[in-house]
Amino acid sequence: MTNDAQQRLLPSEPITPTHRQPEPDLDTFDCFESNSLVRRIEVRRRTRGFFRHRAVVRWILISVVATFTGLIALLIWVVTRGIQHQKLSATHRLVRSGHVLAPILVHCGTSCVLACMAAMLVAFVEPIAVSSGIPQIKCVLNGLKIPRVVRVKTLFVKALGVAFSVAAGLPVGIEGPMIHCGAICGAGVSQGKSTMFGIDTSFTKFSGFRNDKEKRDFVSAGAAAGVACAFGAPIGGVLFSLEEGSSFWNQKLTWRTFFCSMMSYFVLAMFTSALVDDNTWGRLNDSSMFTFGDFTAMGQNEFTYSAYELPLFILMGVFGGLAGALYNHLNMLITKWRRVSVQNPGRKIFEAGTTGLLFALCTFSISLAYRDRCISIDESHDSVTQHIVRFYCDEGYFNPLASILLVPFDQAIKLLFHSSFNFNYTDLLIVFTLIFVASCWCYGLSIPSGLFIPTLFAGAAFGRAIGQIVNDNAAFATVDAGTYSLIGAAAVLGGMARMTISLTVILIEATGDIQYGLPIMMTLMTARWMGGCFNEGLYDIHIHMNGWQFLEFDPPPVVQYLLAFDIMSIEPIYLREVETVARVVEVLTNCQHNGFPVVERSEPSSGAVMPAFCGMIKRHHLTVLLQAHCFSEEMPEPYKSPPRMQYAAMETSYPRYPTIADICLTPADLESFIDLTPYMDPAPYVMQQLAPASTVFRLYRTMGLRHIPVVTKANRLVGIITRKDLTHIRFRRQLTELVNDQGAMADHVGLYEDVSQYEFVKNFLERHRAP
Repeated sequence: MTNDAQQRLLPSEPITPTHRQPEPDLDTFDCFESNSLVRRIEVRRRTRGFFRHRAVVRWILISVVATFTGLIALLIWVVTRGIQHQKLSATHRLVRSGHVLAPILVHCGTSCVLACMAAMLVAFVEPIAVSSGIPQIKCVLNGLKIPRVVRVKTLFVKALGVAFSVAAGLPVGIEGPMIHCGAICGAGVSQGKSTMFGIDTSFTKFSGFRNDKEKRDFVSAGAAAGVACAFGAPIGGVLFSLEEGSSFWNQKLTWRTFFCSMMSYFVLAMFTSALVDDNTWGRLNDSSMFTFGDFTAMGQNEFTYSAYELPLFILMGVFGGLAGALYNHLNMLITKWRRVSVQNPGRKIFEAGTTGLLFALCTFSISLAYRDRCISIDESHDSVTQHIVRFYCDEGYFNPLASILLVPFDQAIKLLFHSSFNFNYTDLLIVFTLIFVASCWCYGLSIPSGLFIPTLFAGAAFGRAIGQIVNDNAAFATVDAGTYSLIGAAAVLGGMARMTISLTVILIEATGDIQYGLPIMMTLMTARWMGGCFNEGLYDIHIHMNGWQFLEFDPPPVVQYLLAFDIMSIEPIYLREVETVARVVEVLTNCQHNGFPVVERSEPSSGAVMPAFCGMIKRHHLTVLLQAHCFSEEMPEPYKSPPRMQYAAMETSYPRYPTIADICLTPADLESFIDLTPYMDPAPYVMQQLAPASTVFRLYRTMGLRHIPVVTKANRLVGIITRKDLTHIRFRRQLTELVNDQGAMADHVGLYEDVSQYEFVKNFLERHRAP
């Protein structure tokens, strides 16, 4: 086969290996509950009252997660608003006094200091709190254990750092960090334990919540609550967890996630209602951290768009997809440069401070340079006049650029959505370019930051320009420029994030007007399709660049040529039903595997490659058994000796089980025997070696597994499959080896064509014929 033919057979990856970090050695959540003898004994002891008690406690914990998430959102909102108010008030006060240099120094100096403070928290306290946290939470919900991502220290740095980042005026948002904060609340509250504060409650320990499955479900609920607080979109939060992260979902999880989103939004709304301008406690309108304003005001709910405008919205989606693809590619290049040039904490802090200084200088200088474009306040005659900024204009006039660039982003977006006056096209182009480029640069700075709001901001400026162009050139009708601004915001955000269902609902809930549903859906789908022609969504790009083994919803097309036999790890390390303590210690010392196949004690019969498979046992169960000295001097009979330890006691140390280095054993202990049969899972999910790799992939992903043993028809163990064997890179590598081994193939044969008549397939089937 020629090189060209092989390249057609093996399509290139979205992220080439040169763009990736080496795959880190990450652990995987084990969400499939063991069926061992000790656990069956534990389950059979449970009464109806136990399950009722656990159900009640679970709903209480969900309420606590929602409350904590809402209170953290409130804290971020109060701190951010307070710092922004003091900073902008001081700047505008000096501007009104006629000074030029002093307001520049105040505006740029405070931005630089705040950006440095945010970067110092990340660089010196908790580096995992960098950026939005959405890629990390997507991986957690997908089953990956990323170290320190759901620690309380990470929550502290994330919440305080994003408040400083937003208050600095950087083009960053709060939605990603809020999702991360909510996920941390879900993980922490459900476990009832914090090493940072030395907290270790007992009421969750004995209720069955300290395990990977419950932790994952609570993280899903917390992430949804974060979306609900950020945008006032509880339904959108549920759909975000479903669409973007969770690999396992059920009806009960939907109810709990929805309740958590609703409660968190209610908690935030109740407190913010007392802190808004009219101080009316209990008035819950516009009570999320970021609002789009009232789209039902000023007659915006009357004939906002017509059928002939839908093609324009689709074209805006095309632009949004192209802009998003460019945005993602540029950010990928910037991230690659940062990993080479900005590594130590000092450089990270310097980069963040310099970025804050330069962006503040740009916004102030641009507003100052175009101060001759003042607009009469009487000409605006709408409800957003409270957001406008005079900025060196005469009395009764305001500076439109300063009203966009020198105010909080939510006020600027409301001005683009709801103002009745026309902006200068140059102003809108400047705003779009500045926010687009600056936010692309800022994502990846050593600060907590989000992307939704800055991309919405850039898209709103683009959409506003399109709406005004249509108004200026369409003689037969007048369109609502605010509607075009909203559609432009959706287009650019969708082109970057590639979200559809959840983002549609989030935007509809944020606008409070269901009639925008159709154009938003059409725009987001178009943006996703167009952007997908060039690269992946930005969060997926960062997942691949970090080398995290994220499993997509479907396996890649190349998997149709692979079997379980092709992708499995051969010669797995195994234990026998009854082993010596010395052998167990040797295995645990020499490898870091988290699970081991258990095989028959007897020697394999003549001609057999491996002994018969009996079950799986987890690494932490072995260490717990050794630490508790659950072994005997005499060799026990498998399946007949009673268990020496209860299942609840084996799981008490979750998630920090003892390591083999923590266990002290005497030479006499090493000569003892340990019966593994009461503690192993005798009926795990198993695949025959001829099973399609696509079936293995879907089983592993949907059931939340950690290992899949591979056996022959005679139940002989031949290999084992873990997460690293199911990645796209692994599939591609294995198929490359198959192609190289199977001989020539016609040059015109491609991956998606029928190749059943070719010698390649005949050899392929012959090779995998059952032994």
